[in-house]
Amino acid sequence: MFTKTDGVAKLEHELKEGILNGTIEPEARLMTVREMAKRFSVTYGQAQRVVKRLEKQGLLVTRRGGGTRVATRLPPDPSTVKEQGHRVVLVSADSAFWTTLNRNPAGVDFLHGLESVLSREGHSFQMVKRRELELALGETQRNLAPVICFQSTVGEDAERLEGEHAKGRVILLPFEGSSASTWGLTVDADGISGIQMALDHLASLGHCRILMASFEWPGKEDWLGWAREREDAYSRFMARLGETPKIVKVPHPPSDAVETIDATRIVDELKKGDAGWTAILAVNDHLAEYLIMAAADAGLVVPRDISVIGFDNLPFALSWGLTTVDRVNKEIGELCGEIALRAIRVPGFRARGRILVSPKLVIRRTTMSPQPR
Repeated sequence: MFTKTDGVAKLEHELKEGILNGTIEPEARLMTVREMAKRFSVTYGQAQRVVKRLEKQGLLVTRRGGGTRVATRLPPDPSTVKEQGHRVVLVSADSAFWTTLNRNPAGVDFLHGLESVLSREGHSFQMVKRRELELALGETQRNLAPVICFQSTVGEDAERLEGEHAKGRVILLPFEGSSASTWGLTVDADGISGIQMALDHLASLGHCRILMASFEWPGKEDWLGWAREREDAYSRFMARLGETPKIVKVPHPPSDAVETIDATRIVDELKKGDAGWTAILAVNDHLAEYLIMAAADAGLVVPRDISVIGFDNLPFALSWGLTTVDRVNKEIGELCGEIALRAIRVPGFRARGRILVSPKLVIRRTTMSPQPR
């Protein structure tokens, strides 16, 4: 299957397959990165990048002094769920999002929350891709429950779902507020209060020169509604402090290539001697991670020279000691499960509007009071 030059692909394949099929058990400690590199004839850096990718997918956890282990909680397997009861269909308008949902750390927590509620009454869920939407909605089985829709759903998909929603068969729950929220129900973490928590924490430490790091995505700005909301909350807070807000944006990476984030533009701003920045708030943990690495390359030490806060509380945030905002994805999944149960019990149930769940601030090592320079 692999040639001698495919060491990186073989390493990643064997680790991922072993974890997902149970050959490598949860919490099992893996060989060191150096041992992986030697066994698969790759460089140390290549092996380390494989481990980092699997960490971001929620499959591995690395702790200082504890080595790299398989995550305790892995994504629930829809194929193992009982056939009894109703089936809640999960569909995404973005096929890449669907592909990564049950391997994405945030998605894993969401699915566990959803599954814990549905299984109480013998119900289950199935995941379908966008192109399978017609098949899912067209099924006539008695046990087909409402559809939960993720991400922005627009155009013909929106009209199709709206038509089914009128029949009481679809619950529209696009994450991260979007145009779909005008005709469905959005359930999400309250990004505004999360940003407020993060900024209040920085202010309590004595920071007032706070920079924000965000994304730009020409031609796909509609997909960054969540980032624009957080930027607006930051700007309002800085205005109340009497400070001029400053937002530096970098290109948003493809959904399957977060390792391509380039934070050097942000670090260049931090190094301006007259700016006096003492803290930076990133719109998500991925950007915060690459910002910390870029800062280190530029000779800046976190948090001595610059405090950093992220948003999401993904598993790798723990190994970085990243102060961040927890989106409480498990609680969001549980809430979606409760709404789905109500739709199952009440014929013709319809839900509209927006439900916001309060996030939590997780304080770790990347924030401290400003230090004299």
